[in-house]
Amino acid sequence: MPTLRVRKLASETIWLTVILLMAALVRFVGLTRDSLWTDETFSGYSSQIPTFSELMDFIVMDVHPPGYFTALWAWAKVFGSSDYSLRAFSAVGGLLLVMVVFRLGKQVYDSSTGLIAAFFSAFLIQGIYYSQEVRAYIWIALFSALSVSVLIDWIRNPSPLRLGGFIFVCTLNSYFHYFGLLFSATLFIGWFIRELTLTKRVFAPVLAGVLVVGLFSPWLPIVFASTGKTNWIPRPTPRYVLEVFNILYGPGFMLVGIAGLVLLAGFLVPREGTKPKVGTREKWLIAWIVMPVLVSVAISIIQRPVYTPRNLILAFAAGSLLLARAVTLLSNRNNVRWGVAVATIVAMFGIHVVKGSGYLLRPVKQDVRGVAKYVVERNLEGLPVLALGWDIDNFVYYFHGTDQAGHLKLIPEELVSERGLRSAAHEPEFWIVSAGIDIRRIGNIEKNFTIEDRVELKEARAYRLRRKESTATKG
Repeated sequence: MPTLRVRKLASETIWLTVILLMAALVRFVGLTRDSLWTDETFSGYSSQIPTFSELMDFIVMDVHPPGYFTALWAWAKVFGSSDYSLRAFSAVGGLLLVMVVFRLGKQVYDSSTGLIAAFFSAFLIQGIYYSQEVRAYIWIALFSALSVSVLIDWIRNPSPLRLGGFIFVCTLNSYFHYFGLLFSATLFIGWFIRELTLTKRVFAPVLAGVLVVGLFSPWLPIVFASTGKTNWIPRPTPRYVLEVFNILYGPGFMLVGIAGLVLLAGFLVPREGTKPKVGTREKWLIAWIVMPVLVSVAISIIQRPVYTPRNLILAFAAGSLLLARAVTLLSNRNNVRWGVAVATIVAMFGIHVVKGSGYLLRPVKQDVRGVAKYVVERNLEGLPVLALGWDIDNFVYYFHGTDQAGHLKLIPEELVSERGLRSAAHEPEFWIVSAGIDIRRIGNIEKNFTIEDRVELKEARAYRLRRKESTATKG
């Protein structure tokens, strides 16, 4: 019997290693294919700030908690702030998530389900996408999954060490993103209800909740101060809410449809004379997905919009586990299970290829890097380089360390929209750069300026402009 257990463990380790190697391959290859986009360059800029105190001053002006930016800043001090290095930080988080999903699958079900869940988390397209983005999303997916895993450990075998680990992970999740804080709160409530219903011992969840709130309390004044800041998030519509499934299984409802078919087949199609049912474990996984959606939508309707589908990447592990459980319910034979799992991923990527859209297949990110390089090479005279609004963060990152850094200047987008580029930009000759904003549309540059040089990429552009002599001057 011990020999059989050793063989099973060895086989499990080999297969998990293979999955992790493949997951690493699709995460770390191609990290620099596209330049960083607006939010990523904001993260990249934060990584270049010289001192920790300056970093805190910068973060306070943002609407996010400081955990991710601080961790990225520390990472950049060791590994540099290149595109590859910054995205590699997220790729590490994505790889760790695959490992945690396996652990969760083994805890909740068995090692076979854990391996299939790890496979799905390794190759579901959104798992790869968010593992290659310089933002906090993959980390809240990781910390949310890890907090559930540690909580299961505590429930099965309570100990101060496990309780401390759970508090630590929940605190990290809260500091990395406000939706991490939201998930931690819903997890504490669920834990409290479970203990109240089954054991009547609620001291541990109450103590853990109080300690997490206490550890997060230094940031609470900033939270309250930020509630009055401008919010770009739209109010949720039914379609916008349903896009949460695109984050778990997409992008696109066709890919979600494939996952839906597997889920329906696994949980509803009779097998060996019995009808599979959604049990307690599946209900908790569904609650993992649904509860943060309901709470954030309620806040968005009652107070101010906070719901965006991508924040619900925190339920990515739950989505992978449900999909893996559906596959294992289809058959007792491992070859059939793995055949279905591989076919599901192949079908998803096949549709992704046919559609021809998405981060993995063609550039959809802003081409800031290419435009910045063009200006650096061409602006030999040291002309001013003007950027609209938030565009300046895109180019600050890529001009950092070049001789153009001191030439970059901000012109407000509202000023250009109201008075035109001729009134907003006073230099006789200059470069103007944009990413995501069509300066030709709002600036009417052909009427008032001569375009001396230009580069126009898919999502970013630069123009060297010379002011035309006005009619009044000619008279």
